[in-house]
Amino acid sequence: MNITKAFCLSMALLGTANIQAMESSDFIIRQDNTKVNNYRTNRPEAAKRLFVSQAVEQQIAHIKQLLTNARLAWMFENCFPNTLDTTVHFDGKDDTF
Repeated sequence: MNITKAFCLSMALLGTANIQAMESSDFIIRQDNTKVNNYRTNRPEAAKRLFVSQAVEQQIAHIKQLLTNARLAWMFENCFPNTLDTTVHFDGKDDTF
């Protein structure tokens, strides 16, 4: 097989792969936008959180307003504060453990 044929064949295969990827990503986006009401927070109740920061809560609200993808906003709301909610123990001093 000469180099021209090999190049044309590889470009054709690459184009087919890109079309398939676009079709599946379009499906995921449509699927995401139809299930907006199904996203509920998985964070612990406010009383059970180990550490609460108003700055973090404000940042979560701000970023959620900027994100247009409901699933991504839901993931950010649950993942960003997770370490503070479940791991950090604040003892009132200038240090944490």
